Amino acid sequence: MDSIRRPIAAALWVTAAAVGVHFIFSPVYGHILDIGLTWRILGWFMAVGIAVVLLTQYTRKRAADNRRDDAGVSTEYLAANFLFLASIILAIWFFWNLIDSLTASTGSQDDNHLLMWSFIHPLFICVLASTGGYLWSSRQR
Repeated sequence: MDSIRRPIAAALWVTAAAVGVHFIFSPVYGHILDIGLTWRILGWFMAVGIAVVLLTQYTRKRAADNRRDDAGVSTEYLAANFLFLASIILAIWFFWNLIDSLTASTGSQDDNHLLMWSFIHPLFICVLASTGGYLWSSRQR
């Protein structure tokens, strides 16, 4: 199973790094590169990454729920539940904004939707990097 988990973890890290670099440095090279086109291309990778994260974190949460004992709540249980909820929030925000950007009639999103990307991208980076770390270090149980 590690032969599958580790490449997926690496792909999540690369996607998170690409989004992070583009998010931070796009004002620097905005006059050279079409920023909107780059975001549209990254958006498809982000959508796949979010689907992988949702599946991974749901599986992790179920496993943590099954291992939970009556003595108390473990760190793994809290981490699994927190990242699962963060993944759901990320998915809702991302797909709501992505669908709006694909259907915007004027070719550009309104200010509220554009502002939401400033919350989505950092959350995306954190959730994908955390999930990648979990997949990289976890062993099949």
